[in-house]
Amino acid sequence: MKKQLSLSKKIVSAGLNPKIELLKLLSVFLVAALLSLGIYFLYGFSYLLIAPVGLFLVGLYLIYSRYEAIMRGKADHDQEEFVRLFTYFSVYIGNNYNVYKGLESIIPFASPSMAARLQALLKAIDEDKTVQPFADFASFFPDPKIREVMISVYQMVEEGSLSRYLEQFHRLFARLCEEKHEGIARKRLGKLESLSFLPLVGAGISLLMLALAVAEVLGGILSGL
Repeated sequence: MKKQLSLSKKIVSAGLNPKIELLKLLSVFLVAALLSLGIYFLYGFSYLLIAPVGLFLVGLYLIYSRYEAIMRGKADHDQEEFVRLFTYFSVYIGNNYNVYKGLESIIPFASPSMAARLQALLKAIDEDKTVQPFADFASFFPDPKIREVMISVYQMVEEGSLSRYLEQFHRLFARLCEEKHEGIARKRLGKLESLSFLPLVGAGISLLMLALAVAEVLGGILSGL
């Protein structure tokens, strides 16, 4: 089972400043509290007090879900970069580069963070001739198929690029690429479908506010009887 990160670790993993995010949370709380006080002084205990409570809960949800979205986006970006870089790697291997030289050759095309991981991988390969450096590199990515690809790369180191493991690498990598492309297409379709629900959400919020207003009026009428 995947271990759940604490809120502070989610913020750091998302690459955000914890102090700034704490200020945002406090701002949402203060706005909701001020609205609640304003409604209380104007109307006393009222159904309208539900509004600031709802605002506070929605604000917390949006802020928290933003961290999840940023983390998913970073993970997706890293995996897309892996596919792009190892497409180059497969070309180098096809041109009779050995694994070490192939990995070294894709570093100039990598982002700074990915280049650092690849450099750490090469350094680890120099010191450790087991599969562990390749497994450690794969651990940065949530997709288990990337681990399979990296293990096949290690097997090419052990057996040589002209072995059956070269064919295995190409087969595993092609399957990974196909799944990533399909995943991107599904996400784009999902975003388009989600847009169709926005008018319904707006209508639902309008109906909720209307119901609260009607309830407030009825409460005033009944209290005056």
